Amino acid sequence: MSAAKMNALTNLKTRRQQAAALGATETDAPPGSGTEVGPNSAGATGSDTQASGSLRIDPNSLPTGAAGAAPAAASQPSPAPSAQAAAAALPTRAVEAFAWVCGTCQRECVPVRSESRCLCGHRLREHDPASSKIPSRCKAAKCSCRGFFFIVAEGAWVLRCRCKHKHVEHDAATRACAKGGCSCRGFDSPWVCNCDHPWSDHRQLVQVKEVVSVRDMMGTMTLAEIGGGGPAREVNDYTALKRGDFGLE
Repeated sequence: MSAAKMNALTNLKTRRQQAAALGATETDAPPGSGTEVGPNSAGATGSDTQASGSLRIDPNSLPTGAAGAAPAAASQPSPAPSAQAAAAALPTRAVEAFAWVCGTCQRECVPVRSESRCLCGHRLREHDPASSKIPSRCKAAKCSCRGFFFIVAEGAWVLRCRCKHKHVEHDAATRACAKGGCSCRGFDSPWVCNCDHPWSDHRQLVQVKEVVSVRDMMGTMTLAEIGGGGPAREVNDYTALKRGDFGLE
């Protein structure tokens, strides 16, 4: 072996021995003997700081009842208001309204709305308001309806009488079938409700219901104040819209 290779091996062994000696010295050093650099390094003792230099708070140094109070308060989210409390905050008013109730199961099966149909063929909104004192007459011209008579309908499907004729083919005053040769003396349907009880078990009643008053919610404010000017002018000026006078701004 040449002298150059011998010198290289000797130098490599020497470096390995120095590295092993240096590692043994660092392992035997006591924890916390290093110098801590930070805002709390001056005057800090082993009981106040860790070897890594992070700050540790002594729970005994906090006021009575403060230890653990902040984390506990932060971990508990504020309770959300219940739906009943939110509904109670809305202004409501009592009104009389129609209800279609089953006499057997005593529940309102089908809600009666402003677009519900009457035997006369007109909607509920075309009748006088519901009242327990006087009948809700139809306000349409030349209509003989003496009071709103609810007809169950869903989309294009409308309830028919047992005589197989439509509700509008019955007399609005007497409710008898107006078709020639039909012996039907009053509207009566064989239809069975979703409550599994026949149509004849249901009754149209006038009940007092609590409804949300939008007028009371608005107070003295107008649509212009709420919506920043009210409806767009395109809604009230359809003629100009057809002419194309409204351009993109």
